[in-house]
Amino acid sequence: AVVSTQSTGTLRTWYLCLDKMFGGGMLVSTVVKKLVTDQALFAPCFVACFISLNNLLQGKSMNEIKAQLRSEYLNIIIANWLIWVPCQILNFRLIPLQHRLMFANTMALIWNTYLAWKANAPNSDIQEVGR
Repeated sequence: AVVSTQSTGTLRTWYLCLDKMFGGGMLVSTVVKKLVTDQALFAPCFVACFISLNNLLQGKSMNEIKAQLRSEYLNIIIANWLIWVPCQILNFRLIPLQHRLMFANTMALIWNTYLAWKANAPNSDIQEVGR
């Protein structure tokens, strides 16, 4: 809940930054620029922060967090692309600016549930480090 609440304000600010950088239009070239920037800058940072914060709140050690990031990060980023690339294409191309945050938050509910599941899934590599 803490991470989801934080992500709403972060997303709003991020979308405003994207619009300032590339304009608010829905042209294909603008959508591609926003999408690439979003997936190259925002998504990797958000995933790492989500997993780290989730684990810190559970009292896990830095070694456990590093181990989980090493073992799960690439799989989570690939899942992120599978889910968020189509969503963001729709969001940037078809959804009016005033509704983008609502659309993204709806999709984020599904995505954050997946992230929480991945962050809390048993992982033999993580358990080994914790021993």
